[in-house]
Amino acid sequence: MTQTHVRTAMPRRLPAVPLPLVGESLFSWVDHLTFAYDIDRTTMMQLLGLEPRKTHAFKLAQCTTFLTLPEVESLIRATGLWPGAVASLTKHGVARSRVGSGQQRALRETAAFCPTCLKDPARWPLAWYEWWAVLCPVHACYLVSYCPHCLGRFDPSESRSNATGRCPKFAGGRYEGEPGPGGRRKKRGRCGQPLWEAPTQPVTDPQLQEIHGKLQAAHARDTNDGRRQSSQWFDDFMAVYRLASNYSTVRASDSPDPVLQSRFGDKMPTTVVDDGDSIYWHKDQTGLLSPMRRTSLGGYGLDDPVNIAAKVRTAGQILHSEDPAATARGLLDLRGYHGLFSGGRPQDWEARVERRLLAASPRLDGFIQLWLDKAEFARLRERRKENARARAQWEAESPSGGRA
Repeated sequence: MTQTHVRTAMPRRLPAVPLPLVGESLFSWVDHLTFAYDIDRTTMMQLLGLEPRKTHAFKLAQCTTFLTLPEVESLIRATGLWPGAVASLTKHGVARSRVGSGQQRALRETAAFCPTCLKDPARWPLAWYEWWAVLCPVHACYLVSYCPHCLGRFDPSESRSNATGRCPKFAGGRYEGEPGPGGRRKKRGRCGQPLWEAPTQPVTDPQLQEIHGKLQAAHARDTNDGRRQSSQWFDDFMAVYRLASNYSTVRASDSPDPVLQSRFGDKMPTTVVDDGDSIYWHKDQTGLLSPMRRTSLGGYGLDDPVNIAAKVRTAGQILHSEDPAATARGLLDLRGYHGLFSGGRPQDWEARVERRLLAASPRLDGFIQLWLDKAEFARLRERRKENARARAQWEAESPSGGRA
């Protein structure tokens, strides 16, 4: 992570507080405090007022999802951080309490991780929980999505306080055998392999690095007020990404990065994992090579940051071009997709696609019309007008003029 720190402004209970890095996760920062004070995680959480339970890692993962007002106040008293700086360490900010449906949720597995960032003293960002997290801007390498030994994901909510950088997964599942007397089952041993030794590959595409930086900026919370800023660039990017990655085939790329170019090939070597499983490669719906895990029970897909990076880079290239529609025609194969939604919308149309197209700027209209026929595009434009009228009415009636 970049060595840029947030500021403090208040008296604190702890004698010394290593400041969190900009973009750092609360889980990472608390574990860093644990490392700096040479105490266990439970004791540090008690000092911070986070009320650790027996499952202290899960509790800390809950707090990394969002903090309650009493937890924020306790953290401020213990560390002297600004309220906004505390909120910026979480994914969803601050809530009044954890009471109510869905309020007990916790961030579990990350989408990917940087092996070098997990070397002691480990510091890692909130961005690892985002689907677009594909590279580490500090170490200029692609992220890794699973442990090379057990193929488990990096899951801080199951980690031990003295072994954050080691794979916390239970090899073959948490329990083994049938329940014994009293219904208790024997726990399996953890994988425990050092994730910082996982192999990774260098990123050499400056355009991908630029796009990734913009995605990070669009998701960052302001360290003064803890709020996430709206971004028209992000709305436009998501409209392009949804259509390009779900409803077309990526035909080519002009990326100078050989790692990205390898995903546009026809074959990758199969590798065998320690436990006898194997990883082989297949063409996904976008036409890019993607890893699959083959076991004795069958096979299933594995998320691949490099594969996602190729899609992110393609979407960014289209968005940043002078004529997005013309660029898309050169990069994508759209056969069979034009007018796709006129005969019936996909099940996830409103949740995944339409809301992105409604938020897109008019500059992308020509690009969007590569998929929509005239009638469907006319309906989209009418929905945009309705939304604009509703927004104007809300701003007129709101005491704050529509400002939060």
